[in-house]
Amino acid sequence: MRVEWRPETGETGEKKGAPAKKSDFAAALSSALGESVTAGLDTVLNKAAARFGIRPQLLRAVAQAESNFNPRAVSKAGAQGIMQLMPGTARALGVRDPFNPVESVFAGAAYLRSLMDRFGGDETLALAAYNAGPGAVRRYGGIPPYAETQAYVDKVLTLSRVETSGQGTPTRAAETGISRADGPLGRPAVYDEGEEKQVLSAWAVTLRYALMEFLLQVTAGEGEDAK
Repeated sequence: MRVEWRPETGETGEKKGAPAKKSDFAAALSSALGESVTAGLDTVLNKAAARFGIRPQLLRAVAQAESNFNPRAVSKAGAQGIMQLMPGTARALGVRDPFNPVESVFAGAAYLRSLMDRFGGDETLALAAYNAGPGAVRRYGGIPPYAETQAYVDKVLTLSRVETSGQGTPTRAAETGISRADGPLGRPAVYDEGEEKQVLSAWAVTLRYALMEFLLQVTAGEGEDAK
């Protein structure tokens, strides 16, 4: 069944002119993947990467490292969906269904972009912040000395086939390795929930519009195919 989404009302119906079904932005997002979630996910990753100015290889590598593309994944810490967003982060971004592949990928892309902006476009620091939190990266002035975080950054960069310089900037040759903070493992950085919510609330608006644009593109494409 094709779902028609009405951005002006946020509702859906089976076809144009049919009574709108209450609420379903989520139904429209789900239908956007088509019959094949695997094939549809590749398109979603590329669209989300383009929309938020992220290398598609990097976004795909994050999704693979986080959940191996499993939309129902839940970690021991409570992270959910393909992009493994923590519930608090997902709520701050306005995510309605963390298990919806489209919403999860776009939200993960928005969050990764926000981290890249906060760390001067540095992919390695953004990845470290995605895993350990931006507070930890700020505290240590680089990738925190957490084995899990260091392994995570290495894995994602390897998957995305990008080597890095000592400053964490993507280059063709990695002579000095990834920039890691030195020193003993300290207490986790304090999470400034107020600051994080303020930053992400602005991104929530951007995310919403990005999802609207994606759905309108998909709907327009279906219309062309039907001609």
